[in-house]
Amino acid sequence: MYSERERGMVLVIVLFFILLLTTTATYFMLTSLSEIKMVRRQNNSTKAFYLAEAGVQLAVAALNNYSSEAEWDDDEWTTPTGGPYTKTVTSFQGASGSTIGDFTISVTNPTGSTPHVDAIGYVPSSTASDKIERAVRVNLEKSVSPSFAYCIFTQSDLTLEDITTGVEGDVHSNGNIENKGVTVDGTGTAVGAISGSEHFDNYEEDASEVTIPALDMSYYETNKDVLHSGGWPESGTYDLSGKIHYVTGDFTASGATIIGPGTIVATGTIKMGEGTVVGSVDGIVGLFSNSDSEDGAVKIETGSTCYTAIFAPNGGVKIEGPEETPVSVYGSIVAKSAKIEAASQLVYMDSSDDVALPGSAGFSISSWYEQ
Repeated sequence: MYSERERGMVLVIVLFFILLLTTTATYFMLTSLSEIKMVRRQNNSTKAFYLAEAGVQLAVAALNNYSSEAEWDDDEWTTPTGGPYTKTVTSFQGASGSTIGDFTISVTNPTGSTPHVDAIGYVPSSTASDKIERAVRVNLEKSVSPSFAYCIFTQSDLTLEDITTGVEGDVHSNGNIENKGVTVDGTGTAVGAISGSEHFDNYEEDASEVTIPALDMSYYETNKDVLHSGGWPESGTYDLSGKIHYVTGDFTASGATIIGPGTIVATGTIKMGEGTVVGSVDGIVGLFSNSDSEDGAVKIETGSTCYTAIFAPNGGVKIEGPEETPVSVYGSIVAKSAKIEAASQLVYMDSSDDVALPGSAGFSISSWYEQ
């Protein structure tokens, strides 16, 4: 038999172990709850990050597919003048149909060649007191065919003939270059040979070939804004209004003023007659010809001033006219062949902001970071 003292000590020991077990169980329970909260928070943080990424992809898709402010508006973007384009998506659902959270998107410089996108993901929502948010920023750049990086690019031979002509920008030919005295403020490169190399700042023969993109007429026929059947003669003032004008036949402008931006795509030849003005610094015009005429798929005549991206992958570009009334071309010329016979000034300008250039792959991510 235990004495009263011994029984009291046993009770104390039992109570001590009960207290120890209770404390240990409480510790592990609190630790487990904390870990569960941590895992849930980490899970929600991952979800918020992927919501922000979804916002980025939505913005890139819009930049690559929308050519007018109206298309952004139709997709419920807010498009203030001079400000970023913004959009908010609430109660975004996953593949299972369950709600994940919200995200906001802001696109700065949406009409330029180097926009950036800010996107924020929120879980469980942007208004929840316990929300988790992740923010990312991506800088984008427009991928353009390398052929449009030159003032003049030809698939075959290039001839620069009039000694009063000046070229500001690089020149490339996948064939030979014959320079008969034209001063070129830039580098001349040719897969073949270069005669008159002393007229270039720098030159390189036996250079690597640069791929010239194809002119996808079916794309422009499908995505045209305005159709001109049976040719299009123009002698007045015409505003392209940023649209694609598809011409079945030849386009001929005579003393006309063509206001850009916008693009003219012709199944036949394109001719800019004497004194024609095409585009401006703030509105470059694309002139795309599917003609295989070596003598002038695109022809620019005396006294014309053109802010343009000329593309004639199957034919030749010809610039002709007397010294008294020179031709000025600001932009780029990409063609199967080119012959510069007129007194002229050719200055390279990047036209990718105003013209959907053939061979362009749209916007791609140049850099990314989490804010």
